[in-house]
Amino acid sequence: MKRRPQDILFPKQYFGTLVKQLKPIPAYFYHQIEAQEFALICELLMRRGFRTVTFGDILDNSLIDSPALLLTMDDGWSSVWSVAFPLARRYGVRFTLFVAPQMIEDSQECRSTLDDGVDPDSLIARDLGSRCMLTWGEVRAMHESGLVEVQSHSLHHGVVFTSPHLSGFSTPDKPFSLPGNVPLVSRLKGKDVPEWHPCLGTPIYPLAPALAAPRRFIENESFKEQCIALIQQNGGADFFMTEGWQDILQKTLTRLETGVWESEDERRDRYRQDLLQAKLCIEERLPGAYVRAFAPPWGAMHTDIPAIAQETGHKVLVLTYPLPSFIKESPLTCYPRLKGDAIWMLLEGPIHGSISWWKAHKRALARKMAGANP
Repeated sequence: MKRRPQDILFPKQYFGTLVKQLKPIPAYFYHQIEAQEFALICELLMRRGFRTVTFGDILDNSLIDSPALLLTMDDGWSSVWSVAFPLARRYGVRFTLFVAPQMIEDSQECRSTLDDGVDPDSLIARDLGSRCMLTWGEVRAMHESGLVEVQSHSLHHGVVFTSPHLSGFSTPDKPFSLPGNVPLVSRLKGKDVPEWHPCLGTPIYPLAPALAAPRRFIENESFKEQCIALIQQNGGADFFMTEGWQDILQKTLTRLETGVWESEDERRDRYRQDLLQAKLCIEERLPGAYVRAFAPPWGAMHTDIPAIAQETGHKVLVLTYPLPSFIKESPLTCYPRLKGDAIWMLLEGPIHGSISWWKAHKRALARKMAGANP
């Protein structure tokens, strides 16, 4: 489905046309949160009489008798706790948090927030630091508040290899990294392990989202170990200062076959385990949580995902706009979302909202240039 200006300018009409099995309530998604902008959004929601609901409300057919919308936060960035949650509590705003459990820091610590008088800029800067994601203590505190509903965003939000053609190595100048603190899903002793900081010398092949890749290439573990060992034996990071280091690494390619292709059955089972384990982990960590909504990372998914999501107990797929064409065959309702900056059209109308949207869009671009998640 192509992007159309009228969908953003007239969101009520867009959602009313597309969402037929559930209540057509406009939905917007965010990643990292800016204090001043989100405070203004919360204030306008209260002033305009909007009720914020969650996907649980919609699935349970809760009585929604006033203008309503869905606010969603993806990934689990620290600013959701330190900035968005204090403001949501202040204004009585509810939102849905889509998390990938293996991206959440395994700590019960609840760090300082706006309510502690901390400078907003320093809180937002956490999203660029070493502890950029939420802790389980923070996720649990938000869940227990009754304002935040926690749903699934896959198990790890990772990427996998999709080709046997080597594209490079992890080096000090070009370490593996993707916007959004995304891990590389590697094979280690026969098991998939998400790696956020692969060792120097790790071979890198073409990549795709783990739940969207039509065919996965599984790297040869011994070849990978050989490359990493060679780096360690030759001075670690200093090895990459050696003249002709690329040729030295290329000589480790002692065979053409450096891995295997994943079978169709293995791929489907990997999808199933990803969705099931994410759901079970969230429900185990958060007593009382009931995971029914699944938002694929990047809104990207294989055509098998809708059926597997239904098998694993999910009731709705939450996607980013525009939607893939194959959702017409989905056994589950596919609920679209617009980027958060489009909310100004709903709050201020197409004319004034267009001006506010442009300002918000420029701020988002500036944050992206500074290293924030797009």
